[in-house]
Amino acid sequence: MGRCKKSPESIYINCYYTINEQGIDKPSSASPPATVTVLDSFPKPIISVSDDDDQLIISCEIPLSVRDDFNCSLYTEDDVLLYQRVSQWSQSGKNLCMFYVSRSELFTRSVNSRQLICVYSLKTEPEIRSPRSDTYTFRNTVTIRDLPQAKLRASASVILETDTVELSCENTEDLKMEKCYFNINGRESNSKHSSSCQLSLTGSQISVWSGGQSSSVRISCFYTVNLSQVQKPSAHSDPVTVTVNISTVTSAGKTLTTATKTTSTSTDETLTTATKTSVPHTVHTHSEGSRHYFCLDS
Repeated sequence: MGRCKKSPESIYINCYYTINEQGIDKPSSASPPATVTVLDSFPKPIISVSDDDDQLIISCEIPLSVRDDFNCSLYTEDDVLLYQRVSQWSQSGKNLCMFYVSRSELFTRSVNSRQLICVYSLKTEPEIRSPRSDTYTFRNTVTIRDLPQAKLRASASVILETDTVELSCENTEDLKMEKCYFNINGRESNSKHSSSCQLSLTGSQISVWSGGQSSSVRISCFYTVNLSQVQKPSAHSDPVTVTVNISTVTSAGKTLTTATKTTSTSTDETLTTATKTSVPHTVHTHSEGSRHYFCLDS
């Protein structure tokens, strides 16, 4: 019956030498033993994360007593290699690879959690790699709820195409805002941004921005602040409705203004009704002899 072996298995090897004196081989004393560890495979590493404000300290522990240097690799959930380190023995007798990662390297505006994995390898031919560690999920502790909701102010609610409206995105706690983003009709894909958090637009520019869908548009904003070297967004402001009135000029030089009336339904939907102001016409008559002339004034 065969003997079951567990990996790793350590083998102790020593040596001695002989010299020939008068035809007799005399042995030396045996050397101290050297330890050779035989590995069928590596056990998986142990990953842990501690949070030090702006910096994350990630430890990849190699659960082997082998006195050798290993290379460790740190990956994200999408197999992106973040760092590589050489292992070192700690004072507590553990073989560790330490990674120091800032929050801005892990988290972005759209990513608020990360999954981290580490592996280690021994420089051999061919290279021997360990299995992956268990996945460590780390969530950023700074969330959108920590920031006050943005507030949008507009200098006017009804303007002509040639008029200008001033938009200002603000917060209620006097936070230093890095940048502000303005959205129209709820579309973030067509946002405008401003580092001053103010935006000046004419009625024509608003019509182009909205794609000409309606003379009444709903504009909202949000801001970002720099927290722990990460740009964090606020909650969106309540929308502000801006109505653009369209003016045309007749052949007689008179101005026709398309007026719009904006109302809100019980379901908070905005209905826009368009009417036109008409130019009054006056009929004058006068006669010359037997002929009568009719004149139409506008």
